[in-house]
Amino acid sequence: MVLRRDPDDPRRGALGYWIGKLFQGQGIAREAAISLIQAGFARLDLDVIEAGAQIGNAASLAVMRACGMVEAGRRLVHASARDRDELCVFYELRRPGSSKSAT
Repeated sequence: MVLRRDPDDPRRGALGYWIGKLFQGQGIAREAAISLIQAGFARLDLDVIEAGAQIGNAASLAVMRACGMVEAGRRLVHASARDRDELCVFYELRRPGSSKSAT
């Protein structure tokens, strides 16, 4: 699991995760994502954190929703492991109490 600052907008962060098959379905991704999101707002002073997954990845989309993220759009992302562009849905969460736009 990783949280990195957007190089084009230092007030935005991107959350990424992958859980091995043996550990899927145990709530590990949700717990870790919630902790990283909290740290991103508190320690990195981010205003918005986003995450994305392929449209058919119901488990990852459920993790994003469980973290309080809301759908923010869809875009093509290059999947290097499959050497192709894939349509992904992105979710985002604004810093609690932030009145700034999350675009």
